[in-house]
Amino acid sequence: MLDARKNDDPKLIFELRLHPSRSLAEPTAGDSVFFPFPSKEFGFEMTDRTQPFDDLPVCHAGELPDAVFARFLTRQRWFGSKARGIDRIERIDDLQPGDSTATAFNEAEPCGLAIVAVHPVEARSESYAIPWVIRPGAPEDQESPQAILARIETEMGETAHLREGLTDLRLAAAWFDAIRFQRSRPTRRGWIRGVALPGLEAAWPADQPAPAPRPLSAEQSNSNLTFGQTAILKVFRKLERGENPDLEMGRFLARHGFPQVPEVLGHLDWVASDQSLVTLAMLQRLVPNSGSAWTWFLNDLSSRLNAMPEADPTLGAATLATEDRAPGLARLLGQRTAELHQVLASDPDDPGFAPEPYRAEDHRRLLDEVAERWRRLEPLLTDHLSHTTPIEQATVEMVVAGFPALVNRLRVQADDLVAQASPRRIRVHGDYHLGQVLVVGEPHAPDVVLLDFEGEPARSLEARKAKTSPLKDVAGMIRSFDYAATLAVHAARDLRGEQSASNGNDPVAIKTVADQWRAQMTAAFEEGYFATLSNDQAAHPDAASRTILAAHLADKALYELDYELNNRPDWVSIPLKGLAALCDPGVGY
Repeated sequence: MLDARKNDDPKLIFELRLHPSRSLAEPTAGDSVFFPFPSKEFGFEMTDRTQPFDDLPVCHAGELPDAVFARFLTRQRWFGSKARGIDRIERIDDLQPGDSTATAFNEAEPCGLAIVAVHPVEARSESYAIPWVIRPGAPEDQESPQAILARIETEMGETAHLREGLTDLRLAAAWFDAIRFQRSRPTRRGWIRGVALPGLEAAWPADQPAPAPRPLSAEQSNSNLTFGQTAILKVFRKLERGENPDLEMGRFLARHGFPQVPEVLGHLDWVASDQSLVTLAMLQRLVPNSGSAWTWFLNDLSSRLNAMPEADPTLGAATLATEDRAPGLARLLGQRTAELHQVLASDPDDPGFAPEPYRAEDHRRLLDEVAERWRRLEPLLTDHLSHTTPIEQATVEMVVAGFPALVNRLRVQADDLVAQASPRRIRVHGDYHLGQVLVVGEPHAPDVVLLDFEGEPARSLEARKAKTSPLKDVAGMIRSFDYAATLAVHAARDLRGEQSASNGNDPVAIKTVADQWRAQMTAAFEEGYFATLSNDQAAHPDAASRTILAAHLADKALYELDYELNNRPDWVSIPLKGLAALCDPGVGY
C-alpha cells in the first residue's frame, strides 16, 4: 500500500510495497512509447495532454508496478535492448525504506534501489540497477523527463513523483559515504556493502565532509558523478554476476605498479543470498586532464585542415610532414599501450591474468566469428546500396566481392605463422579507442592515462574477461584514428561551406591531407607499440602479428559497420573504407 502521512519537516513519507513481476500485455496502437502500458492491470493510466510530464504514468493503486521501470528503461541510452522490446520484467532484489529488514542510505527522503531482470523479446535476459527516490509535489518543468518515472497520487489528494535516484545529489552522496565508511545494508534477498581501499582515506580523512556530487552529462553505458576535483563515481547500470572487469583490471594494474590508470578508491557491491557478487559502482581518483585523446587528435587535424590555403593545398601536407607534436603523442600512446600489455601479462600465478599460448585454433575461432558476422551483415549492406553515392556503391561492391577472399587468405596464413611466432593470449582492454584515453601533463610534454576497462558493453561478462591477442587493442586504436580523420574531413568541408561532392573531387585536397595524417598517426602508434615490446626503436610487427592484427581489424570494422547500419547510416562509409583496404591485396595490412 502507499501510505502518505505528515512528519515534522513537514515532508511526505511514502511507504512502498512492490508487487512481484507479471507478464506484460501486447502493445496497443495508442501507446506513445514502445513499451506497452496495461493500465487496468497495473492501476495507472496514460493521458493525452501535452503539458510537461503529463504523459507520465500515475500510480493510483498504492503500488509501484514493474511497467514503470520498463518505461524508464526504454528511454535510457544505457539500456541495451531498445530495438527488441520488453516481454517481461522481474524484480531480483530491492533496497527500500519501510522494510523491517532494510534501511535506506539516505534518510532525508524515501529512496531505494531496484535490481531488475529484463526479458527482451527473443533475447536473453539482462539485469539493471535502478536507484530511485520519491520527492513531494510535482516535478519541475525544467527537469529532464528521462529522470522521472511516475507521478504518485494518494487518497488524501497529495502528490509526489518518483524519480531516478542519482539525480538526487543527496542519494549520490549517501552512496559515496557507503563506500567511504564501508557501510552494509540488508536487502530483500542479500545485502549491499561498501568497500573502501587505502587511497580513499588519504583523499578524504574520515573527519572531513565529502564535497557535493555533480553528475556528468556525457552518459554511455554507465552513469558518472564527480566529487569535487578528487573522485568520480561510476555507477554500472547493466549488471552481471561477478566482479566488473573495470574494477578487476584497475586493482590488478595498481597492484603491479602501472601508473597510467586512475587509482581505484573503493566500490559498492550487491551480494546475493547465494553469496554471488555484483559490482554496482566504482569510485576512482579524478585525474586532472586537458580532455580526451579523441578531442586532442581531432582538434590537431581539424586545425591543420582549416588552416590550409585553398590556393596551395600542398602546404597542408608540408605542415604535416614537419610537425611532430601529434605523431609524438601517437607514438607515446603506442608505448603506453605496450606497457599496459606487458603488465597484464606479468603475473603467471594469477589464473585470471596468467598469459596463455595463442594457438592456431584460437585464430581460426576468431575468423569463424568474423565470417559469421559478415554472413549476417552482407544482406544489410546490400540493402544499403540504394541509399549510397556512386563512389560508396563501388566500395560496397569491392567489399562484398573481396571479403570472403580476405578471410580465406588469413586462414591459410594462420597455422604456420602462429606456430612460428608463439604469440600469447592475455587480458586486454577490450574496447580501446581514443575516447578511452585522457591527455594529461603540460601542453609541451603531454602524457596519457587509460580509462574504462569494461570491454565492449554488448558482450557478456565472460566474453569481456576472456583472454585474447593484445593486438585486439591495437586494432581498436587504429580504427579510432581512421574515424578521427574522416570526421575531421567532414567538419572542414562544412566550415568551408563545401558540399561533399558525389564525384569525390575536393579542390583543396582536404581528404588527401587527412589520409596522410591518419597514416602518419597509425605508423607512429605502431612504432611506439612494437618498439616498446622488443626494446628496438626500429621494430615493426612480424608476419604473424600482421596476420593476427588484420583479423582483428576486420572484426572491429565489422563491429563498426553493424553499429552504423543500425544507428548512423550516414557513417557507414567509415568502416566500409577500412574493410575495402583490408580486402585489397595491394593495400591490405
